[in-house]
Amino acid sequence: MTYFRKIQYQYDYNIDNVKFYAVSCLGGFLGGFNGGVFGVGSSTTIIFTLLFLDIEPVVASATVGFQVVFSGLGSLCEAFATNEIDLSVAGLFIGITLIIGGIFSYIANRLVAKLNVNKVNQILMIVVGSLTGASTVAMMINIVISYGNFGSAYMIASSFDC
Repeated sequence: MTYFRKIQYQYDYNIDNVKFYAVSCLGGFLGGFNGGVFGVGSSTTIIFTLLFLDIEPVVASATVGFQVVFSGLGSLCEAFATNEIDLSVAGLFIGITLIIGGIFSYIANRLVAKLNVNKVNQILMIVVGSLTGASTVAMMINIVISYGNFGSAYMIASSFDC
């Protein structure tokens, strides 16, 4: 931050504050922990950490969007390196994702183009909250169904294999 002060760079967020840095690190740690242990929740943990730090929802969701994209690209590169996926299959799914994502992005942009920033932020919070709630409910249903199908012996005493 010394360099940014020296060149008089103006930034909107107080990123050189110790509390801001500590909360960011804690949120990143908890997000990584959730992603590693539960396999879900890292993105929403980081979004809510950034929102707690008063970062605008648009910036928070874009930050997490980049995290998801680059994490996915890392996994794709690993799959190519270990010959676990064919280029034509990956290309098909990337193409489908870009086409469908482009259509949804265009529709969403048209729907919120005339709204002010506060309305867009409210809509974004509703979407993020809905996705988080749906993810939590889906995980709980998965645990209940797994417990019903496999019993407690397999769920509690299962061995950990990497």
